This record gives sequence, structure tokens and C-alpha cells, in this order.
Amino acid sequence: MRTNTFHRFSLLAAAVFAVAAVTIYLIAPRISFAQTNGKSTSELHMCSLLSEADVAPIVGAHQIAQETKGGATCMWGDPGNDPSKLRLLIQAPSFAPTATDPLSGVNSVSRDKLESSFKANRKQAFDDKNAHAKDEPQLGKTAFSAFTDDGAEIIILKKSSLLNIRFITGKPGTTGNVEVIRKVAAKVAASF
Repeated sequence: MRTNTFHRFSLLAAAVFAVAAVTIYLIAPRISFAQTNGKSTSELHMCSLLSEADVAPIVGAHQIAQETKGGATCMWGDPGNDPSKLRLLIQAPSFAPTATDPLSGVNSVSRDKLESSFKANRKQAFDDKNAHAKDEPQLGKTAFSAFTDDGAEIIILKKSSLLNIRFITGKPGTTGNVEVIRKVAAKVAASF
């Protein structure tokens, strides 16, 4: 009988804890990344950075935003395996946090990783003659575009994030592909 009482108490305590956790989660205020003006990539939700009007000229109207990886990646367009379907993908990969640099307000180790990743991506794109990589000064001094085997991309290094805006067409990239995503790249970058 004592075991049954203990077992019932354990189940009740677990249920109360679960209800409390769900209640706190549901009523806690949500702060979007755009509202924080670039303070933390952990609060980032990429799908909230572009509207349907921004995305429609690229992949067509009525595309549902598909968020993955805790909000750091968003894709519009057909989620299937058909390579000829148009897709727009925006990402802001995060790096493991460590101590924040008091002068820049950015994690110094993460900043080093961001810069290293940007430089590696840039070098790879500029070394590949088929990529037709070029700097994008209108998007910042640390921004470039490149053709990919399946479309085009723009990569931008911001103070606390490395942004990748990718237009997937299923065909080798063109100048027109880069032009199509420049406007959304500027809007995404302005949110950081």
C-alpha cells in the first residue's frame, strides 16, 4: 500500500510539473529577433524576416514558410525532391557561445568562427571560375554573390551572424538569379 501511495504521489508530482512547464511556456512573452535589433541569434526566426510579398516574385504566390533548426533556417517553395521547383532559403548558422567581448558586444570566439567561415566560403566561390563570384558592396563590405550548380547565393557577414540567402532553381546559376535575391538579401541583412 505504501508503494501505491508513493507511486500515485510521483505521478501527481510529474503531472503538476508538466502542466506548470507548459503553462509557463505558453504565457511567457515571445521576443522576435527583428524586435531585438540584432542582439542574439538564439532569438532569431528567419521566417519572420520576409513577407509573402517579398517571397512571391521569387518562388510564386502562396508559399508556406518552413522553419527548421530552431528558426535559424527558413525555406519557401516546394519541399519535395523535384530539383526543378523554385525555392528560397535563408540561413543564419549559429556557433557555440562563449564569453562575450565587452567592446564589440559579440562573442569573440564565435566572431572568429563567423569570419573564418565567411573567408572560406568566399575563397571557395572566388576560386571556382564557374561561380562567377563578385563582391556585393551595396549589401556591405563583407558580402558576395556566387552562382551555384543549382541556382545562386549571396553570403553576408554581419556583426553577429553569417547570412546565406540562396535561390534554388535546379539549374546552374545566372546573373538574373542573383538580381532576383538581392532585394530580399538587403531586407534580411537590415534585420541584423
